[in-house]
Amino acid sequence: MARIRRLVEEGRYEISNHALDEALEDDLHRLDIESAILTGSLQRAQKGDKRGLKYVIVGHATDLERRVGIVVRFKSKDLCAIITVYEIQEG
Repeated sequence: MARIRRLVEEGRYEISNHALDEALEDDLHRLDIESAILTGSLQRAQKGDKRGLKYVIVGHATDLERRVGIVVRFKSKDLCAIITVYEIQEG
């Protein structure tokens, strides 16, 4: 988690088109995505994809009310990719 946070803080990440589309559907913006990663916690690592592990993070948007789920994968040692983004609906 520390490595993902560092890369986001340094701006060394990519957001997939799918993640951007999903974020827009939930009225989430780039700062909300960054906030969710920086305030969030690692929920699980998902195996079974030939491209490598995927990490599921849950944190808060910039309003500190909406919970946001994010799926991230490392593209290299110094770059991560945000694969998808979604607002977590309560109840």
